[in-house]
Amino acid sequence: MIYIKNVHFATINALLTRIVKCEHCGTVFIYFMEVEAEGSADSPYFLTEKSAKKSAAHHARVRMNSLVEKCFLSIPCPSCFLYQKYMFKAVRDVENTSVTLGFGGLLVGGVLAIGLRILYGLTNAEWIWYLAIATFAVFTLPFLYYGSHAAKRLIHFDPNDMPESHRKKIAGEQAVEKSLFEKSVHTMHEEEFTLYVSELTDNYDGHAPHFDVPFWIDETMLENDVMVDICLPTGEFVEIEIERGELEGKKYRFRRVVNNHKIVFCCILRTYTQTQRRLDQI
Repeated sequence: MIYIKNVHFATINALLTRIVKCEHCGTVFIYFMEVEAEGSADSPYFLTEKSAKKSAAHHARVRMNSLVEKCFLSIPCPSCFLYQKYMFKAVRDVENTSVTLGFGGLLVGGVLAIGLRILYGLTNAEWIWYLAIATFAVFTLPFLYYGSHAAKRLIHFDPNDMPESHRKKIAGEQAVEKSLFEKSVHTMHEEEFTLYVSELTDNYDGHAPHFDVPFWIDETMLENDVMVDICLPTGEFVEIEIERGELEGKKYRFRRVVNNHKIVFCCILRTYTQTQRRLDQI
């Protein structure tokens, strides 16, 4: 009997806004992280196409939830330029990858040298034998010396001992203090809205123009009903009631008249997320 199946795949992409409170200086900073989750499910003999599609999507969501809880990037604090303790292992693994590859190359060289001895030893070419000994010694001694230091580094490596200029560069490129981020977002909204209004015409085709205003809150705030104040690009503060467990992407609309134009502001919910870890994972 021939078994035939149709495999369905589902992919979910998300841009996470990670929030971190520095354990060294107390600065709260954020960074962005792109994640992708995939799921799959089989439809035997094409008999369960609909349910297989749903199962694939479900598996992708489960995988995404796991990534949201556990994945993170190793980025220094943009204020004190120090890594958090839970980031050490990830940075250590990256730093030692090149070292490990180098030592592996030395070991391979030693093995090749022995291979030369075995291959040419049968021909009584003594100069090959001496060359093999010398080559093996040249490869082996550095391997033993640097290998011991690499082992110590692997155990005791502290990424905060790296040059501050290196850590500062990484932090400057990938992280920003939460207060500066929110201020820059508001400034950007004001500038974009000013340009947006200047280009508006009276021809709306029966629909008032929309202007998106993303705003961020801590994900823990969604554990209960909460009221938040959001500043619109016009400088007006509006109060938004967010229900417990609300999903990211929820839109809250406010109709206003600006320069004789009816405009709908769409305040879009975004969340700051934290990596959840057990202590034995650090």
